[in-house]
Amino acid sequence: MKVHMQTVFVLGARDPEMDFIRRFLQENDLNFMHACVSGDRVDPGSAYPSANGDGPTAPTVKHHQVWIECAPPGGKELLKEMGIPCIDHHHPGDPGYDVKPEDHHKGSSIGQLHAMLGMELSSEARLVSAIDHCVNAAYRKECPDIDVDALFEYQIQGICKRTGKPREIIAEKIDQYQRILSVSPPKPYKTRAGVCYVHEFLKTTLTTFWEFLCFREAALADRATAAVLTQFKENGCSPERKLMVVGHPTPDFIERFTGGTDLYPTVKNRFGVPVRGYCGGYPEPEEKKGCLYVGRGVAYETMMTHLMGDDFVKVGSTDDKFEVKIPIANCNNTYQPWTFCVRG
Repeated sequence: MKVHMQTVFVLGARDPEMDFIRRFLQENDLNFMHACVSGDRVDPGSAYPSANGDGPTAPTVKHHQVWIECAPPGGKELLKEMGIPCIDHHHPGDPGYDVKPEDHHKGSSIGQLHAMLGMELSSEARLVSAIDHCVNAAYRKECPDIDVDALFEYQIQGICKRTGKPREIIAEKIDQYQRILSVSPPKPYKTRAGVCYVHEFLKTTLTTFWEFLCFREAALADRATAAVLTQFKENGCSPERKLMVVGHPTPDFIERFTGGTDLYPTVKNRFGVPVRGYCGGYPEPEEKKGCLYVGRGVAYETMMTHLMGDDFVKVGSTDDKFEVKIPIANCNNTYQPWTFCVRG
């Protein structure tokens, strides 16, 4: 494609690769703007049209645009019909979706952009390309042009920039997780092509973004596969509890995970891309049992009605206890069990 003076590059949600693309466009005096919804820059959940056809409300689709990792209402089909280029590698049908690791510079968005402009990738751009397109494969030395030590250091520096924490803190945390992985026996899961060994950490939850980034980097650097629960505030949204499988899950494991519920049965709304090496989902809320001790002779139902109004469900009662279920706020049809036990 010939890039005209009036060509405008429309940028999707912010991430390290998109930050690099924006900086690259600025340094080369190329026009760009952000895809927006109601005046706000899109996030990963709004960069593409939803099932009901919604999508970025700005900019208006015009010729001499190039959309990068985003699409207007009407989707990429509309862009194709209008002859407007779309640079992407996240979805089936994207130009870079199934490009192999050794050709990451042809698959990544930063690589496609350089090719469109007829420019060679710098050493940093190559690192960004491999990290965004196939970071796990790069750590397995499947990208001939990527030095693993340089990759690891670039990742550490990237986490420092994203979190504002000093290098020694990030490096120490990654090392801590690597030591935990080294003494944690993995669980074998059979797949169509063999076995995938997964280190499972499902009894604790990572509650900060920086800890998750360090945990993921530890698994990547150790060429390990690890499943961990996360719950932290991200992109301005309320925290949602996730199961994330990071590191080096095999394509067959990801296919099994996303294609059924035999792996981690309580996980819903699963996602994953076998050729990109990641998957995850959203566990159902856990039922946590609580217990309150009360004096003998308390009228349990009267007390519960006083505390909760009619918002409780009686489960059962004996001489020594009264069992109820109390609805959890903002979780439809989800209840937390409580037992009132008699003392005295």
